[in-house]
Amino acid sequence: MHKSILIHQDNTVATTAIENAKTLDVKSDNIDIEIMRFIDTHISKQDLHTIFIKDSLSQNYLEFYGLLFAHHIRLSNDEEIKYLPIVIISDLNSYQLNKLTPLANICYSEGVYLVDNYLSKIQNILKQELRRLKKSDYHYSFLDVINIKPPANYDSKHSVANEWAIYQWSEFLEIKIDAIKKNISSMLYFKYLQAQNIKESLSSKSIKKLPKKFSQEGKILFIDDEWAKGWGEIFTKQFESNPNFTVLEKEYKGKEQNEIIEMVIKSIDTNNLPDIIILDLRLCDNDFEFNDDKGLDKITGIQLIAKIHDINPAIQIILWTASGDSNILNRANSLNILGYVKKEYPGDRTADVNNSIKIMSSLIDDGLSKSYLKEIWSIQNKILESTFLNSHQFKKIPEIRNTIEIIFEVLNSNIHSPLNFVMFNIFKCLEYISEYYIEENKQQVACWIDTKEEIKTFYKKDKIDNNFPSEKKGDDSNNSAENKIRMIMHEKLNLTNYDDNMLIKKLVCNRNYYMHTEEDKPHCKKYIQEIISKEDILAWFKMLQTILEKIDAQPNP
Repeated sequence: MHKSILIHQDNTVATTAIENAKTLDVKSDNIDIEIMRFIDTHISKQDLHTIFIKDSLSQNYLEFYGLLFAHHIRLSNDEEIKYLPIVIISDLNSYQLNKLTPLANICYSEGVYLVDNYLSKIQNILKQELRRLKKSDYHYSFLDVINIKPPANYDSKHSVANEWAIYQWSEFLEIKIDAIKKNISSMLYFKYLQAQNIKESLSSKSIKKLPKKFSQEGKILFIDDEWAKGWGEIFTKQFESNPNFTVLEKEYKGKEQNEIIEMVIKSIDTNNLPDIIILDLRLCDNDFEFNDDKGLDKITGIQLIAKIHDINPAIQIILWTASGDSNILNRANSLNILGYVKKEYPGDRTADVNNSIKIMSSLIDDGLSKSYLKEIWSIQNKILESTFLNSHQFKKIPEIRNTIEIIFEVLNSNIHSPLNFVMFNIFKCLEYISEYYIEENKQQVACWIDTKEEIKTFYKKDKIDNNFPSEKKGDDSNNSAENKIRMIMHEKLNLTNYDDNMLIKKLVCNRNYYMHTEEDKPHCKKYIQEIISKEDILAWFKMLQTILEKIDAQPNP
């Protein structure tokens, strides 16, 4: 006779017919873990042919732990037992069982037999050659027949998506997280999702090959209320080569929304702002109440986007969400986030871990390339707060303000050649400032407005005098934009720094090159750059800031 085992709770006559009978002794509140322990101890590696299970294995008949047990067998990773014939012993028929529990669907799958709790019936089935479930029919004859629901303590899609996404990311990135691995490997619902996921992947021909780590440098802050469940470990491991990656390790559970928002904002170091914040959309339990269009702005993550940008709009925000709601994502994008990454939710065909990691990596590269914008924003604000631009009656002040006010917006946009555009704007501001000090007489010679004296020529063609202006007057370089700026800095503002002189030379030469590409001035050749850099823009913008600070410091700016 083939070797069989009976799992029961002293509630079946089969104990008189099957010698190898074991009772399931539940010692904890986690029935999934108890079943897994029982399988490891009494079923795995036992060379069994048939598994008999009483449909109820507890004092509460309607818990149907026996049917739950049968599902664990079928969803096991142990190839030796998952296809074995299973006999469900019940005091009810299939119709009655299905009226009471969806777990009874397993009775309609291949390799599962339902038998009445009568000794004669059980003895009869023991004599039969029961068919195993064929491996080739596993998906069609089993997975497509059953339907496992999330456990009662998973009261939202957020909890399911979060743990499933943690599992998928950790598996894909080969990061071992003991807590989530234990939960996923034992809980029936996640075993079911895992099997379904394997089913989906069988039809995919793509091979997942990605870099194992995010290696970009920059200050990155990760904000997620579920950081302690595994996300903190995953991202810390991925960014281990980046010492500036930080997880905001705070307690969110039980806090009101205003408390969470205040806690997060206070945790952002304003003296060392992050370049990128990876921000979870929902950080408060109440966030799940706001799903209609009118409630979108009440979601904690949406509110935090605006408040973070109040600190500095150049902080790049990657929204981290399990939501696929287009209204929510469109609203977030309207607040100028860098982008969003979706946590993989079971059954959502629009998100998978492979694609999510690619998107995350791409967004991080993009965000870190914009880190200089934090300083641009700071400089822009300081310039716009200058006394000269706020209290003087100089006629060109509105033009200067308008030109400066759009610099950050342009650099933070997707327009073509934003760096070139800003270079022109900075040059334009310097031209406007020149008009505050210098005018041209009827002979088109540049003169000081206050003294009417002709300004000197700072340089002759390609020869630069680093210490003093030339005494020669009437040179055709007298009224050039470069000479005017140099003379204002030297004569009026006491800015004689050689580096600033070279900055002006580089700015003027590149501006003229991009504005008049047909001009080929020998003295500019070594300063021309085919691509204007972020470092150039920062240096020129700081120079403009210094000039305006010097103007402010004068007695009567």
